[in-house]
Amino acid sequence: SASVVPVGKEVLLVGIVRDISERIAAESALRLSEEKFSRVFHASPDYITISRLEDGRILDANESFERIIGWTRAEAIGRTAVELGIWADPAQRMELVDRLRRDGRVANFEIRVRRKDGEVRSGLVSAAIAQVGEEPRMVAILRDITDWISAQEALRLSEEKLSLVFTNSPDSITLSRLSDGRFSDVSHSFEEIAGWSREEAVGRSSVDLGIWKHPEQRLELARRLKEEKVVRDFEWTFVRKDGQERVGLSSAVVVTIAGEPFLVLFVRDVTTRKHEEMALRLSEEKFSKLFDLNPDHIAIADLESGRIIDVNRAFEAGTGWAKADVIGARTTELGLWKDPEVRGRIVAAVLQNGEASDVPFDLKRRDGTIRRCLFSAFLVMVGDRRLLFSIVRDITEKVQAEDALRLSEDKFSRIFHYSPDYIVLTRIADGRIFDANEGFEETSGWTREEAVGRTSLELNLWVRPEDRDEFVAVMEKEGRIRNMEVRYRRKDGEIGTGLLSASRIFVSGEPCLVTIVRDITDRKRAEAELQALAEQLEQRVARRTEDLSRSNAQLSEALETLRRAQDELVRSEKLASLGTLVAGVAHELNTPLGNSLMVATTLAEKHDEFRRQAETGQLRRSALGEYVQQGDEALRMLIRNLHVASELISHFKRLAVDQTSTQRRRFDLREIAEDVLLSVGPQFRKTSHRVEIQMPEGLAFDSYPGPLGQVLTNLLSNALVHAFEGLRSRTVTLRAKQSGEGRVTVEVADDGKGIPTEIQGRIFDPFFTTRMGRGGSGLGLHIVYTLVTRVLGGRIAFESLPGRGTTFHMTLPQTAPENQKDASG
Repeated sequence: SASVVPVGKEVLLVGIVRDISERIAAESALRLSEEKFSRVFHASPDYITISRLEDGRILDANESFERIIGWTRAEAIGRTAVELGIWADPAQRMELVDRLRRDGRVANFEIRVRRKDGEVRSGLVSAAIAQVGEEPRMVAILRDITDWISAQEALRLSEEKLSLVFTNSPDSITLSRLSDGRFSDVSHSFEEIAGWSREEAVGRSSVDLGIWKHPEQRLELARRLKEEKVVRDFEWTFVRKDGQERVGLSSAVVVTIAGEPFLVLFVRDVTTRKHEEMALRLSEEKFSKLFDLNPDHIAIADLESGRIIDVNRAFEAGTGWAKADVIGARTTELGLWKDPEVRGRIVAAVLQNGEASDVPFDLKRRDGTIRRCLFSAFLVMVGDRRLLFSIVRDITEKVQAEDALRLSEDKFSRIFHYSPDYIVLTRIADGRIFDANEGFEETSGWTREEAVGRTSLELNLWVRPEDRDEFVAVMEKEGRIRNMEVRYRRKDGEIGTGLLSASRIFVSGEPCLVTIVRDITDRKRAEAELQALAEQLEQRVARRTEDLSRSNAQLSEALETLRRAQDELVRSEKLASLGTLVAGVAHELNTPLGNSLMVATTLAEKHDEFRRQAETGQLRRSALGEYVQQGDEALRMLIRNLHVASELISHFKRLAVDQTSTQRRRFDLREIAEDVLLSVGPQFRKTSHRVEIQMPEGLAFDSYPGPLGQVLTNLLSNALVHAFEGLRSRTVTLRAKQSGEGRVTVEVADDGKGIPTEIQGRIFDPFFTTRMGRGGSGLGLHIVYTLVTRVLGGRIAFESLPGRGTTFHMTLPQTAPENQKDASG
């Protein structure tokens, strides 16, 4: 720095020079040091992080950190190694921290770290505390030694393998000094092949032992070894210790051990080569037979070109392609892959792993049909060619069988849950229940939750121990039991009687027992009562033989009376149906006939008024025109209403004729349904319920319209009386569809209360009714069943769930069987 200073009359320039050479040198050294550190930091193949000592949060990380750990530098900065989950073993972290705090640095501490993707690697970590400004920071360097450890392990394994090969090789292995030819070591197989023991051979040469039958072969081996360095498949004749001559196939190589050259000679006894070659040919013949006779499709293809080299007979049969057509072609050209992408994935897997096993795919045959198959493949090296052996197993039938099994299991599940019988599933291993149906709950009184996990003994179900002993004995001997009568105890202590059936099954591969008990308590009680009655009757027989004869006559008369009463009730049921029809006729005709009467009455009044005016001479032209106009309107209304009444009468006449006779004729199913709706319409219009018809036109029948109409009428009335009792705005739907050659399915479905489970098995029984004493005869559904099965020649079934409605299914032939009679009389 410099400045001007006046001194007296003179002006002086004052300059000050400061030596900063050392500072500049220090700054330059610092920059150089920082550049070196930055280069080392970023270029180092080792993982390097700088973190705050006080909380462990990472301040910086190099590129190798990202490569080794998988976390990016941006993801790591500001977080700790613990937060990133880097420490695979937290105990190692605690030990490192303790040593670092104690010594200030740690070198080559072996740890296990976890990458971002979860892979665990081995590493050597070195760490030190560095002072940056006034803040202490930790520098950690991690060297990934996973591959080194693997290499060391591989080296150790290689040495072990070499030792095992030398010790256990079936070939003779000798190690001899190249300088004098003396053996340093021989394998155990040398003793077997040459006949000389290890103690006899070590320290002597092959010439000393007289092993070479032809010395010129020894010289030839030496010459080839000098020229080729490694000699393979050198055939020569050697002499055993016992003088026996053998043929050997040798390989030789010179190795250096501790700086000294040694000859390693492998000798395989090939005296029996001819036999082995014969065996090889036999093996090839066996392979050829196995190849051609294998039931799986087998193909051999060149991996590089993808062209097929050979296929077996099953391939031809399974794909529809002849062998001559596929040799030289590619599978993609043949269109065998429904989804070509699957082939690409399989080839990639084979290239990566050397094989692929049981890969599912769809095979497209030559005729276009698709087969479900499993594809397996492996690579084989033949010379310098890579061949792909592919094996395809057709599992179409197996898949179909499995689908059928699933369907069977679904059917079993439905039967299991909806069966009114008591059903439980028990593990044979411990006798514990693992499932029970609703019938079990209803019959035994135990809920499913209470029963699962417990045995029948724990639930105290067996009343008589001898029943259980007999059950166990029969199951162990025969594996199943059917209709064994047992006594069982309900949860409330009540005793019941059942017919027990059981069988062994497998559930998920585990042997189990399915047990079904049908409750016959009521039947046994009835049988007991009948037995008691029989005993009483037998006593009476002994005392009053004549009274018994008289009683029998009275009983026969009572039975005949009962039969007549049943017939009378059936006829009453038909008359009641006819009464409903008459009520419908009256209701439907009331409107058009009432309108006609009103029009006729009005027209009569107008006519009387017109006559008075004409007789008194008061008739005006306007009155005449008005009379003619009103007369025209009245006549048109009268004709229209009478025409409606006429059509209704025609419908009701046909319906009445049908329902009061069993005459066979041709008819359309929808017309019958509409006629029935006319007869039951008044009953439904008094309520909020309705009937829908979903039947196509053109379903022609040659059958009995009367019985069919009665069936539909009874089912509709049954729905109104029973299914909709106490409900509002419900619907009955009549549906029909063609279900096969000459057959039609008719359904009557309601969304009402449904039929209680406990009475579903009895609804078609005669005289069974839930409205006894309230007008129910119990014959409605019995008549329906009789007419459908005996008169119309069809079948009837139903589905019902309490609270979800009932659907009756009828399968009817469009041409009814001949000579059918109305079972209702």
